[in-house]
Parts: sequence; structure tokens; C-alpha cells
Amino acid sequence: VGGIWFLYATVSEDIAYAVMTATFVVVAAVLAYEVLGIGSQGRLNTAWRVAGAVLIGSIPVVLSVLDYAFAFGEGITSRPRSDPFPMTIRIAILSAVASPFLLAIACVAVRWLLPKRPAVNFLLGVLFALYGAIALAFVPVAIRLVDFFLFGIVIALIVLVFVADTSAYYIGRHWGVRKLAPRISPNKTWAGLIGGMIVLGSLVTVPILPFILLESFFNLSLGDPEPPQPTLLMGFTTFLLWTGGYFLFGSMVAAVGTAGDLFASWFKRQAGVKDSGRLFPGHGGLLDRIDSLIPVLAVFSIVIFGIYLPLIEIRRVI
Repeated sequence: VGGIWFLYATVSEDIAYAVMTATFVVVAAVLAYEVLGIGSQGRLNTAWRVAGAVLIGSIPVVLSVLDYAFAFGEGITSRPRSDPFPMTIRIAILSAVASPFLLAIACVAVRWLLPKRPAVNFLLGVLFALYGAIALAFVPVAIRLVDFFLFGIVIALIVLVFVADTSAYYIGRHWGVRKLAPRISPNKTWAGLIGGMIVLGSLVTVPILPFILLESFFNLSLGDPEPPQPTLLMGFTTFLLWTGGYFLFGSMVAAVGTAGDLFASWFKRQAGVKDSGRLFPGHGGLLDRIDSLIPVLAVFSIVIFGIYLPLIEIRRVI
């Protein structure tokens, strides 16, 4: 992370983007290597697993090449109105960021509709590997397309997901009674889920409460030299809306992360394995470390491509 920031600040944004994309490629490839091994239940030899990992891991590279080919990253606010390839078409193309969730649904459907056979398990592995690779692939494109500050938001999301996992573990261990999904992950409890959501919502909200207070009640509007004079009711309403919004954001990160963890646990249970690998001794494989992060990054991409960019495009056209 520090190296990518250093390259961005001192060398070139393009170099930093290339290194960041390469990092996502490595993560996607290692993830695919583990998942293909799980799906094939050890029947796929190393050479084929490596070939599959290289092929699936190349998805971030392919998306980055398309990014450069269609000049996605030249700056959306400064693009001429006569652009022959309008941003609306780009947004439609890149709306494929929703595909990880479609692949997750496909995994469940395949298992329910087809009998348990080695070929079905392997298909589940391929679908799951694509689910992870595509979710990772859109993140560097979003960062390049909007602004490099999104890289900081991605790092913050990674930290928040780890905090949510840790909080849910300790809260569930001490106060958890009712199981969340005993057939999939026997150790997860409702207390852990709710506790993790509260901890993460508070962690997101509390540091910015002073700024919300200043903005709401003391007429110190950010970026507006002459803001309207707020009434007490306006200030209180604004305070509640912003505080509730940030708390809801943190809570949703914890909830989406838990859903991703459960989905990965379900996938591993279909193959009869506990850990995805031995990359981290005592902690399992890469999937065991980022299973909660994958859907969070997918939601991040959907917010960028499905909400933020359309709003920017509408504002530019108007």
C-alpha cells in the first residue's frame, strides 16, 4: 500500500495504477488456484490448476486493457460532449460489476438443481473463482476512472472488514447463544453479527461526529462560504440524518462481509474441506482471509458504477 502511494505521489499515476492492477491480478490468481483445488477435490493436477489460475487471474488485466482502450480514465468531468463513445455506454458495459452476485446465485442454483458429482463440484469451483476475480477486477478500474483517493477508501474498507470479523468473533464467543447458520458455519451467532454491525457502525460514525456537529449546528458548512442560517430543527434533523447514514454504512459493511463469509463457508462445506489452503499457517488460505472482503468490494464497485458515475454524467449533461 505504501509503495503504491509512493509511486502515485513521486513517479506517475499510471505506474501506480499498473502496480495496483498487478497486485489485484496476483490476489485473483492465488484465489483461483485455491478455489479450483477445492472444487476439484484434489483431482485437478497442479499444472491445470496453475493454468486455470492464470486464465482467471488475468481478468483484472483484461479489464484494465479495455480501460485504456476506451480511455475510461481520462477524466469524466472534462470529456467533450461530442465524445463518440458516451459515458452512458461505458456505464452500461461496466455495470457487469453485478456479475459476482449473479455467479453466487448460480453456484447455489447449480448445487440445488444438479446431483452431487465431481463435475458439479468442479463447476462450482470455476463459478466461485470467477466470482472472486470479477469482484476484484473492477476495483482498480473504478479507482482510475474516478480519482486515486478511492484507493484510500478501498484500504479503509479492508480495515473495516477485518475489524468487523474480529468484533463478531469475540462478541459471539462471549455472548453468542443462538446460531446464525449452524449447518454452514456452526461458530457464527446472531450476537456476533449484531455486535459486529454495532461496533463497525460506531467506528465509522464516532470519529466524524465533531464534523457533523459543526456542520449541523454551528453554521460551519464545508465548502460553502455563505451557508444558509440553520434553525435548531434543521440542525437536529441534519445531525440525525448524517449520523444515521454513516452508522448504517458501517453496519451494512459488516452485514455484507458476514454474508460473504457464510457463502465461502458453504462452498468449502460442499467440498468437505475446512480451510482453503495453507498459505497462512494456522489461518488457512487466501480465501479464508478475504472471503468477507470480496462482496464488500463488489458492492463498492456497484456504488461507483451504478450510482456515482450516473449522477456525474447527469450533472455533466445538464
